[in-house]
Amino acid sequence: MKKSLTVFILTICVFISYIPMSFAESQISVTIDGVPVEFDVQPQIINDRIMVPMRAIFEALDCDVQWIEENQLIIAIKNELIISMMIGKVNMPVQNLITNESSIVKLDSPPVIVDDRTLVPVRAITEALGANVEWIQETSSVVITSNANEQAGETGEDM
Repeated sequence: MKKSLTVFILTICVFISYIPMSFAESQISVTIDGVPVEFDVQPQIINDRIMVPMRAIFEALDCDVQWIEENQLIIAIKNELIISMMIGKVNMPVQNLITNESSIVKLDSPPVIVDDRTLVPVRAITEALGANVEWIQETSSVVITSNANEQAGETGEDM
């Protein structure tokens, strides 16, 4: 009886020791041009899309970003591009001020608020800014290359 109790306790201890590693491996990392992006709220998968805190990702991509609380509106500006999004809305208008061209990108997963932070779909916003984005499933990593001309071709799986 004593031996089986000892074996049971050791088995539980071994199992518990693997739990923190499993959680650590499931965290999503994001890099831009090889530099890790730090977030105060962890990136999450929502509706099969990687969602990241808006201010951190836009600022890491050299955008000016504004949050208009009363309308729950996000505005990001980089050079001649203006991107706007609203919490819970799937349409993301993108406007080029130089060419006066505009388009509406349909989001699979609209911006949401989690832990008082606004999360946005990383692939949609980075591609709208002309960057390349790749999802590496094995390491739960999002790799963003800011100059679309440097890395042509593969963009990985959908995020």
